[in-house]
Amino acid sequence: MTPTRAGLDKQPADVAAMFDDVARRYDLVNDVLSLGQDRVWRRAVARAVDACAGERVLDVAAGTGTSSASFTASGATCIACDFSLGMVRQGARQRGGADIGGVRFVAGDALAGFAN
Repeated sequence: MTPTRAGLDKQPADVAAMFDDVARRYDLVNDVLSLGQDRVWRRAVARAVDACAGERVLDVAAGTGTSSASFTASGATCIACDFSLGMVRQGARQRGGADIGGVRFVAGDALAGFAN
């Protein structure tokens, strides 16, 4: 099956389905395509956010939660939210559960209720 291409004319359900299809290998492909640079970017974002112990971070469009996990090193908790159920499920599977290690996975659409 050839994945569909995301574009501005796509319906949200179509985009979510595309990410559902690639969820299992998403993190590996990110690593390979960016030559590991994605790890540097995640650390830079975590430093910029500078979340402290006791604080909560909402990671919107979190995918598998790889970035979300970087916020918990300082003791913060993170809610990893994505509208692709496949990505949320894969992230929870990779990390051992839907609410573990300071990261809580939830499915949600950040654009729900907004006009296009």
